[in-house]
Amino acid sequence: MPTKQDDRQLNINFDLKPDIAQLLNKSTFFVQLELRSELDGTLSPLAIALAKAADNLFPGDELSFNLNSLLEDGTTTTTTKSLAQLQAMTQRPVVMTLSGQGRSLYNIKTEAAEAKSVGISNVLVATGNLSPLHTPDKRGHYAPLTPGYVDSLDILSSLDTLQPNFTRGAVVNPYKYTPEDQCLQYAKMVRKCHRGSEFLVAQAGWDMKKAQELQWFMQMRELVRPTLARLFLLTCEEARQLPNIDVPGLAFPLPVAAALQRHTDDEKNFEDYQFNLATLQAIGYKWLGYSGLQIRGIFQADKLREFHRRLAELQKDITSYATWLERWNQFHGDISFAPTPTLHSTSRNHYLFTNLLDPQVLNYDEQICELAKSSIEQPPTLQVLKARLMKPSAKSLPAKIVKNMFKPGTEACYALHNDSCPKRLTKSPCGNSKTDGFCEANHAPCFFKKVVEFSSALGEMNILEND
Repeated sequence: MPTKQDDRQLNINFDLKPDIAQLLNKSTFFVQLELRSELDGTLSPLAIALAKAADNLFPGDELSFNLNSLLEDGTTTTTTKSLAQLQAMTQRPVVMTLSGQGRSLYNIKTEAAEAKSVGISNVLVATGNLSPLHTPDKRGHYAPLTPGYVDSLDILSSLDTLQPNFTRGAVVNPYKYTPEDQCLQYAKMVRKCHRGSEFLVAQAGWDMKKAQELQWFMQMRELVRPTLARLFLLTCEEARQLPNIDVPGLAFPLPVAAALQRHTDDEKNFEDYQFNLATLQAIGYKWLGYSGLQIRGIFQADKLREFHRRLAELQKDITSYATWLERWNQFHGDISFAPTPTLHSTSRNHYLFTNLLDPQVLNYDEQICELAKSSIEQPPTLQVLKARLMKPSAKSLPAKIVKNMFKPGTEACYALHNDSCPKRLTKSPCGNSKTDGFCEANHAPCFFKKVVEFSSALGEMNILEND
């Protein structure tokens, strides 16, 4: 008698429903509305009403949905029921987020097969956040989590083998302010594209220089991938908790946090200010070359209608990049969106180009767009020598002696030990490090900072993009 697992495999539906590629291949700027499943895997009545309102508001080529399995408490749940529910209700492209947080590759393969069985062929992969079930010991050390974490690169590779008909997307975080973090994040983005990512979703943030920096980098490298910009809208209660609210991978610039908090005395006043901010930012993303928006934080149908109305009005009013930039600067005044220095880092915030958000320069031009002069920290000479001798390709007598003296770590990371990474990643970092380069757990610098430093010292920066 077949098991439940066998039943799932036998009932796979190969007549897949609308593909996100249909929207990505058009020039239309579209919205991807982010919804979350309930604990039992279904959609709440509020989410159903929101999805129906969106279906009525947006034309066929201007809307898709993203279903996130991450619950409010940080744990994950299966989304198969809600995926099927949403697909049947709207007939719009539905993208499932596949997170590696606290999971094995087997879990992810099973969830992908279940999604396919209900007609879903679109996935957004992410390594995921630090699981709330993963806690440090008294010394602040993180033992490996039993379920583990799956790197987004491994998820992409497994889908390429098991579900070749899936349209696959990946996440990139452009809001990095140290040369090491920025280098690592963009290098991983290139590797994700090599492994089959057909579209990208940029992490949320408010620094539009960083938003343009990502577009210029992709244009400079001739990396053609449709990219969605994620808008992160807060509730009034969340804004009141700033700056104490902690969202992995998301930095709240103090001027933005202060402006949001100034409007929390009245919920209507707060909503008015945040919608003005969000719609103006959305228009900016469109002019900068993004393919659309992924919106998190609109939970009610009437709020979505108001957002849609304001966005439509603003689009009629702003007819050029220069006009948008003038309005953006007027709205915020003379403030910096870059993060303030921390106890861990007092260095100047890093941007890849020197002339970002110039009203005369919209797209990358190698004759005009100047690369900033910055340098990556260099490790001590003896450590560099040790890393050179510990490389798998090193076969000399000194190399054999050094390898016998020291216990090798991860071969792909210059034999360094990744004990300081709670997720025990070995291929590349997640996108959740803080603006000063510290791990999202805030206990140590991101492990891969050492990797990029050795790559720079040994003249091997190219290997960061190699699989």
